[in-house]
Amino acid sequence: EALNLTTSCHMPDVGGEQIMLRIGVHSGPVVSTVVGNPQTNPRYCLFGDTVNIASRMESSSEPGRIQCSEHTAALLAVTELWNRVRKRPGRQEIKGKGLMKTHWVLSDVDLDVERLQKRFIDRLHPRSSHASMDFLTV
Repeated sequence: EALNLTTSCHMPDVGGEQIMLRIGVHSGPVVSTVVGNPQTNPRYCLFGDTVNIASRMESSSEPGRIQCSEHTAALLAVTELWNRVRKRPGRQEIKGKGLMKTHWVLSDVDLDVERLQKRFIDRLHPRSSHASMDFLTV
């Protein structure tokens, strides 16, 4: 939903450019606590490697995309979001973690583009409706 909202958000003070988000997701255990002065400046914080990997997923993602770890993709595979997960080709260099398999979680806009690309390929090659779309970038 956040990505879908950015398609209609523009920054007038920067020449009307569209806002582009990078989103990263990882799943796993975390530790939480409230830090700071509880009366004047309480802050809820999460700690752990899960938080660090989620941050790395975001920083190594692309504008307008949602990147998730292989672990999160496996968890999404058994939810209603299973049809939105696509393997990212190859392995990505994740700072502090090395090479990792990552996946894209498609937004509504990505799914619309993917459907259009599939229809285009089906019209070009009607007999091979299962033609690979690996060469197309969503």
